[in-house]
Amino acid sequence: MEIMHSQVSKSWRMYAGNASQRLACFVEAISSRDKSGALEFLSRGQSLSKKAAKLLQSISNNLVNY
Repeated sequence: MEIMHSQVSKSWRMYAGNASQRLACFVEAISSRDKSGALEFLSRGQSLSKKAAKLLQSISNNLVNY
């Protein structure tokens, strides 16, 4: 039981870090002065969003089994 709680807590911390990185990428994209820079930050944010979805699925699965 303690191991499962630890895994869920770790996943939430990873998700929070991911969310922070995504926000930073999207802010940089909005603030970018050129289109290519904006697209690069949007691409990074999109990649992080896919990882975030996987983390949320993992958290959900762990909570169901908790």
